[in-house]
Amino acid sequence: MAVTKTTTSTMKTTSQPQQNFASSSSSLRPTLIISGVDSLDSLTEAALTDVRLATSKALGFECRLTLLRCLRTDDEVPHLLVVTASSGPILGAYEVTEYASALRCNQITDAVVTELIANFGSLPGITSRRVQPVSPFTGSKIFPSGTSPNLIVGFAA
Repeated sequence: MAVTKTTTSTMKTTSQPQQNFASSSSSLRPTLIISGVDSLDSLTEAALTDVRLATSKALGFECRLTLLRCLRTDDEVPHLLVVTASSGPILGAYEVTEYASALRCNQITDAVVTELIANFGSLPGITSRRVQPVSPFTGSKIFPSGTSPNLIVGFAA
């Protein structure tokens, strides 16, 4: 009598993270993982085209993503991603960090965005000085990484 041995392998299912900043309720997500871009050095606005299109679709109107590189007094370089309506106000902003072969975007509170505008008059590449969040985001008055807005001394080109 022949004995057959059957082995079953367990399949591991992983889901791809959402590639847009908006949730189904037309509000901004507090955190987003951007896969396909593994370092801050390779992050460009062109690399964010798919994320921008998906965010626009979820919000129901055209939006822009503007990448800003901040200058700090201690030579660290925080990266910000600002979400704006295509011809209007700032809807929200995110601090971008490297995270597990991808980039993680953590939402910055509206108070921090307002303080940056108050300190610098405007943000580079963004015509509006008005903060009109899709979903108000309150909380800490510092960046998610712990950086105080007072450490920001300008923006890199």
